[in-house]
Amino acid sequence: MPVSLDPEWSAMRENDILAFAGSLALAGSHGLTALLHAMPARLLSTLRSVSAGAGLAYVFLYLLFELVTEGAGEIHEVIPLGPGP
Repeated sequence: MPVSLDPEWSAMRENDILAFAGSLALAGSHGLTALLHAMPARLLSTLRSVSAGAGLAYVFLYLLFELVTEGAGEIHEVIPLGPGP
């Protein structure tokens, strides 16, 4: 007899697996630190700049998404700039 899973349970389980895989990838990246010390200073500086830019872009996009989906009305009540949402 086939087992049917609740769609919410299945989605949550997939997210947990993806989160675990991402955590393993980040943990594994610590083994690459020896390679970073061997890089030339100019390349290392460029890598740091690109990493910082990607991180900042992620934060801005995440905040923009949250603002649009959940907080636009409340913020517009506090700061009434432009037309309402």
